[in-house]
Amino acid sequence: MRLSFKTALIGFFAFMPTPLSAQVIPDATLSNNTTININGTTIKIEGGTRLGNNLFHSLREFSVPTGSTVHFNNPIGIEAIITRITGGTVSNIDGLIRVNGASNLFLINPSGIVFGPNARLDIGGSLFATTADALEFSDGSSFSAVNPKQPLLTVSIPIGLRFSGKSGSITVQGTGQGVSAANTGNQPTIVNNNSPSLSVRENQNLALIGDKLILDGANLSAPSGNIQLGSIDKGVVRFTSSSNTWNFNYERVSNFDNINISKQSLINASGNPGGFIQALGANVYLQDGSIILNQNLGNASSGSINISASRSLVLDKTSPNGNVSSSILAESLNTGKGGDVIISAQELVLQDGARIASSAYNDGLGGNVIINASNSISLLPNRFANPFRRGDIISTIGAGTVSRGDAGYVQVSTDRLYISDGGAIASSTFGSGNGNIVTVNANSIEITGNELPTVGFA
Repeated sequence: MRLSFKTALIGFFAFMPTPLSAQVIPDATLSNNTTININGTTIKIEGGTRLGNNLFHSLREFSVPTGSTVHFNNPIGIEAIITRITGGTVSNIDGLIRVNGASNLFLINPSGIVFGPNARLDIGGSLFATTADALEFSDGSSFSAVNPKQPLLTVSIPIGLRFSGKSGSITVQGTGQGVSAANTGNQPTIVNNNSPSLSVRENQNLALIGDKLILDGANLSAPSGNIQLGSIDKGVVRFTSSSNTWNFNYERVSNFDNINISKQSLINASGNPGGFIQALGANVYLQDGSIILNQNLGNASSGSINISASRSLVLDKTSPNGNVSSSILAESLNTGKGGDVIISAQELVLQDGARIASSAYNDGLGGNVIINASNSISLLPNRFANPFRRGDIISTIGAGTVSRGDAGYVQVSTDRLYISDGGAIASSTFGSGNGNIVTVNANSIEITGNELPTVGFA
């Protein structure tokens, strides 16, 4: 049979992948493989291997182009959609990820994950995005993204993430407009609800755990939920689930890496009640007017903000207009107790009007601020201050109240405390509620500058 060149050319192009299909490609390593169906700008991911309540997908490539939707079309009864990416390429996500029902989605790509400014989630459950080598299960088995020919899958629940020291980073990009008005001490932070965000639903978990985290103008939201940021070089992160809340344990991590939060990023677990935020890394940088925020809008007690840096935690630089300083803030806006702020690091640096604070703005009690910086704490001047606006000048560690609720206490422990040009450590009241106790444990305290510093009750 003679085959014309024209016919052969048509046949060639018929088997070429479309631009969308080239973004999601199965690797054919499972007993029941993933299938990909495309309808317009929607990529449906179906099939996969189901064992109990777990549904496994194994993909050579996984990206979500701008303006497109990737829909994990999972059957009823699935609790965890576990997806590994094995091809050695970064996953670039700049469209919508959708999941049926309340299933949790695990995305595992050791080569790296980038969430672009248009990335969105339509997930009833939680998102776990990680660059770990493998996901570990309670029966001792694992689902490896670097050794995809492992035949063993399991009905057991996932309990851990394994890092070998060769993983890629996780980047989240955004517009950096998550806050429309910054906390001034007398007024709470006002969140810009119109700002695009990478968000999960109420009471769910948003976990980003990789080797290096880069949040560049990012807006992360988990209302009344759990935001987990972990930068892991080597080791195992364990986690357990209780009443839809996932608890993470980093005791088996031997080396951490850095977390960089910049360009007015917002990390937000506010809700009724406030949720829980935890970040662990080697050096944690909060810059350019970026804010970690947990507002309690309800009557029950809020969860806490826990930041742990094996080396340093640095809060500095303001928004371009100088109106927003980098801050870690827990706020009570109703009758429920505000969240505690708990910091652990070798070195803590606050500069440019940076604030670590828990404040009460209604009848609810303010949370406590507990800081343990083994080597040093430095409160430095605001290099971008407006000299006619004195509230811009100082860097602050504090608890406070402007209403009827009492402020929490402040406890600071370090070897060396250095305060320059009016920095403050205080538990203050500007309303009918009471301030609280301030405890400073330091081997040396040095105070310099022209402005009057504050250490203690105000």
